[in-house]
Amino acid sequence: MTAIYRDEHQAVALAMSVDRISTCRPASWQSDYRSGFTEELTAKPEPLERLTTIERLAQDAMIRSLIKRKTDRMTFLALVAKYGADEKERAAAINELADMLDSPAPSKFRKVCIWAWACVAFRRGVKTRMMDSGEKHRATMYRWRNGIAAQLDNLEQRAETVLSPELLERGLTEAA
Repeated sequence: MTAIYRDEHQAVALAMSVDRISTCRPASWQSDYRSGFTEELTAKPEPLERLTTIERLAQDAMIRSLIKRKTDRMTFLALVAKYGADEKERAAAINELADMLDSPAPSKFRKVCIWAWACVAFRRGVKTRMMDSGEKHRATMYRWRNGIAAQLDNLEQRAETVLSPELLERGLTEAA
C-alpha cells in the first residue's frame, strides 16, 4: 500500500485547504496540451497513491476533521489562517487568534503579524511599512513580531506532531 501524503506538513496543508479542490472537469484541450518538454524525462516520480477528485475531497475532509478533533482551538485557528482557502474563514480565524495570542502588542499589530505569517504576498508589502511607521521603537516592534511568529510556528509544529502517529497508523504518510 502506498501513502497518500508525503509527510504531515503536506497532509495538514491539503486538508486545511480542502475548499480549493474543484470538482469541475477541465476543458478537453487541456489534457492534450504539451509544454514542449518531454514530460516523462522532467517529471518527478511520485510514489504516492493517486486518488480521484472525489476521493481526494473525501480524504482531505476526513483529515481536516481529524485535525479539528486532535488539536486545540488555537492551533486549529492558526492552521486555518495559514492554509485556508476561504478568505472570510481566514479573516475570522485571524481575528479570533489575535485575541488569543500572548503578546503585549496591540490587537491591530497582532492581526497584521498573523496575516504576514500566513500570507507571503501580504508579508512582502507590509513588513517594511509596518516597521517604519514610527509608532513604537523599531526593536520593540521586531520583538513583538518575532514573538508572535514563534508562537504561530509552534502551533503549526504542534499540529504536525499530534497528527504524525495518527497518519502513520492509518498508512496515509510514509515513514521517515
